[in-house]
Amino acid sequence: MSSVPTENTMCGSAVSTYQAVANNWMEFDCNPPDGLTARYVSVDSPGLRFLFLCEVLVFPCRPNLPAVDFTFVANPALIDSTGGNDVVLTAYKGPDDIPAGVSFGRQMATGGMDGLPPGSTEEGEPPLGCEAVSLRLPAADGISRVGVFYFEGSRGSTNTRIQIVMLPKGGKTTFLFD
Repeated sequence: MSSVPTENTMCGSAVSTYQAVANNWMEFDCNPPDGLTARYVSVDSPGLRFLFLCEVLVFPCRPNLPAVDFTFVANPALIDSTGGNDVVLTAYKGPDDIPAGVSFGRQMATGGMDGLPPGSTEEGEPPLGCEAVSLRLPAADGISRVGVFYFEGSRGSTNTRIQIVMLPKGGKTTFLFD
């Protein structure tokens, strides 16, 4: 055990000596928002003692939040204005949201154009079983690929949107919008 204890939010109540007997099963349910959202357990054992654990199970918390679970990645994040390589924006869906509807768009043009660049194409990822969807922005579109793009996932009446900022590579000026 670490010689530097950390203070964690307590879940349930302290286990007494009388409860800590062989084959005893104790369950602590820590649901958000007041509970814990981690997958780890810590044990406070003051002084020098032996701690015998047969089995500790910590189950992950999966709160029922109204959101579509996904991650949005840009490769590369900086754009060569003279062409360079294609840029690929990929949204990886969470395991419970594979069937979610998806859409890409441009939130804001920063010196470029409104809407998606003319040569952009949406691509599924068959090897991943439709867990990922990509938007390819071809090198031929040059500087028109700069701006704020978004991915929106929808499931039923729930919509979740993430924006990503695409900046020009090698530029000396970066504009930040409030």
